[in-house]
Amino acid sequence: MKLTLYIILGLLLTLVSLTTVKAQKLQPAYLVTGSSDTLRGEVLLNSAAKMLYEIQFKQQGNTAKTYNAADIKGYGLDDSLRFESREVMVDEKTRTIFLKVVVDGPAKLYYAQNFHPSYEYFLQKQQQAVVPLHKNYYAGTLAAMLQECDALKNHRYRYSLTGLAKLVHTYNQCSHAEQKSIILHKQSRLETRWGLRVGASAFKPNYHFETGIHSNHDFDWATGITGGIFFNFGFQGKKFSLQPELLYTSRRAKSFYEHNQPHDWYYKSTMELDAHYLQLPVLLKYRFRTEGWQPYLNAGLSYGLALSKNFRNTVTYETGYTHITEITLEKYAIGYLAGAGVQRNALSADIRFNREISVSDYGYGNKDLQFNTWSLALGYTF
Repeated sequence: MKLTLYIILGLLLTLVSLTTVKAQKLQPAYLVTGSSDTLRGEVLLNSAAKMLYEIQFKQQGNTAKTYNAADIKGYGLDDSLRFESREVMVDEKTRTIFLKVVVDGPAKLYYAQNFHPSYEYFLQKQQQAVVPLHKNYYAGTLAAMLQECDALKNHRYRYSLTGLAKLVHTYNQCSHAEQKSIILHKQSRLETRWGLRVGASAFKPNYHFETGIHSNHDFDWATGITGGIFFNFGFQGKKFSLQPELLYTSRRAKSFYEHNQPHDWYYKSTMELDAHYLQLPVLLKYRFRTEGWQPYLNAGLSYGLALSKNFRNTVTYETGYTHITEITLEKYAIGYLAGAGVQRNALSADIRFNREISVSDYGYGNKDLQFNTWSLALGYTF
């Protein structure tokens, strides 16, 4: 009964969270059509990789409609974020995508998130073609394009939003002082994403008991399920992010031992574990910037709260007498975990190793019950 209440409460909290986040995904926006008409409505926020090529825009009283970057001139959000449709050539391929305007003026600086591992920023001068800035060779490209401004000679700048924005803004003020130049987007904007994770696990309990019946028990690998919700917090353009999760994990396992020695009692011993945990891992995630599937690494600490924890030893002697011992486990388990995975747009898959320890009390003092767990899971980021 108690487990059922826990599960119902967890589902209700998850539903409330999902409803709240979903409601926040529609954001007031405007859209500029191919004929330069401006439409007012809301845009459905999606993954950055998907919104490079298309957006879903909804006018009041109408259903949402998908617009490709090649079909419109751009769109904007009420918090001064502006995206323009531009044709770019990278790796000898020409594509039309939405670029975020960082500096607006005679020379424009654009930013594209999750577009290409080597190209994040783009420069356009006076309605000329958009030029991609390679992260390793951008200095030479900028020196050639901005050579009219003597104030920029020997100027040092990093391949970052702040550094390049300041450079382009300075160039505009230097070479086109009579025209307006503004920096529209600031660095270090915290981005928050959430998603669902579900998968299977293989775990092996280790019960450290030095003497008595329990010392003869060795658990085999058993399978379980895991699933829940995660949140990811990171700064735009950074490879590191923090990912706390709330996961349900089931652990059921049995171990058998048959004692059949001359001049000794014959008995069969069975240890049974049936435990269900609400886990809270907090992971540090590092993402490699590659085109297509992006690999990542993660590692962190975990805390598990037992929703139910049945752990018992049943011994049946040759006389037919059966003795059942309930072993008390603590309500919590603590440990660490690490893993690796790949992600493309909203989909992800990863494998992890997790080691957690729970303490038991069985008459002879406290003993550790250790869980060594491998899990394979799929994720979807909203």
